[in-house]
Amino acid sequence: MGRRTGFGAKMMPMKLRNIAPITELKRDAAALIERASEQRSPIVITQNGRATAVLQDVESFEQDRRAFALLKLTLQGDADVAEGRVVSRAEYKKRLAALLKARGSRASEPCSPSGTSRGCAPPGEWFLSCDDASRLTP
Repeated sequence: MGRRTGFGAKMMPMKLRNIAPITELKRDAAALIERASEQRSPIVITQNGRATAVLQDVESFEQDRRAFALLKLTLQGDADVAEGRVVSRAEYKKRLAALLKARGSRASEPCSPSGTSRGCAPPGEWFLSCDDASRLTP
């Protein structure tokens, strides 16, 4: 039971443990939201006996999105290696040094008070934008 991925891993069907009918969502949405938050587990909403939606707390959702993004980057890296889009460590360091030199004073631009502006990194760290990173790859 289950199918294999391109990497040989076995995918199993998702077991739906936390289920609520849409009528419960209509009747008491606040209680379902509280349940999802407390259990940190998504609630599958059914309509006419079929799964039609998922209710999930924001923290779990954001954590899932970060994990998905990391997986996506990993798969892209694997594809890059398979396609020969790689550079040696020495070449990478050379390109990075040239890029940082070209950025000059931009590397030390002030951040917003919250430290969340684009291109801003926490103190003691540096940040490369997507445009910068694309110049480092072949």
